[in-house]
Amino acid sequence: MKTMYDKLNPDIHMSIQVDLKKYPHSTGALVSALKEANDWSQLLMMDIQSIINHSHYSFYEISMKDVMFGDKFLTNEEETDNS
Repeated sequence: MKTMYDKLNPDIHMSIQVDLKKYPHSTGALVSALKEANDWSQLLMMDIQSIINHSHYSFYEISMKDVMFGDKFLTNEEETDNS
């Protein structure tokens, strides 16, 4: 089963990898949380806030649905499975 870390949008994944070097403790904690969660609902709000920061989206570009379900931050599994 894929973890939330595996399901992240590639751009966000790359941003997290870059920040691991600059901020190993806080970014490492996010990576651990993402690897332990199999569903968006298992993440804490502080984890979601950190994902939003790594996405580089403006808060004007994010809907409540994106925050609640992670739509904007995750890869579309159907597209990934069919390719």
